[in-house]
Amino acid sequence: MGKTTRIVLRPMTTDDAVAVAALDLKCFDERDAWNSDYFFYAARDKQSIYIVGEADGRIVACVGAEIYRDATEIETFAVEPEFQRRGLGTKIFAKLLAAVKARNSTLIYLEVRPSNTAAINFYNKFGFKIVDRVKNFYGNGEDALIMLREI
Repeated sequence: MGKTTRIVLRPMTTDDAVAVAALDLKCFDERDAWNSDYFFYAARDKQSIYIVGEADGRIVACVGAEIYRDATEIETFAVEPEFQRRGLGTKIFAKLLAAVKARNSTLIYLEVRPSNTAAINFYNKFGFKIVDRVKNFYGNGEDALIMLREI
């Protein structure tokens, strides 16, 4: 039998910034990935909620959001490719939603590329609905779909 890797979900700290930026770059191309300075700032920002998944001392997942009064924007969501489709994304995303709810946010939204059907289907499972399309949102001229869910 194969070894089961234990994943620990915990708040992101400033010490995680470099590792989370490396994960972001691995999951997204250079134009979409954020640098470690951004994650360092997000870890210190009281309006942000960032959660990491750690396996054997290595960051393998991250999801983050920023709360603006009663609305929350999901800013990033990345899972190491070797850990995808194993339930980690579902667990860490559910933990983020619970944290957002505990902060009394009533609305949560995100942007996603129309070409990212896997992500759209994932968000649909959590009750998100497409409510708008923003033309030329991404640097290459690709539109963004705005997905929304009430909490």
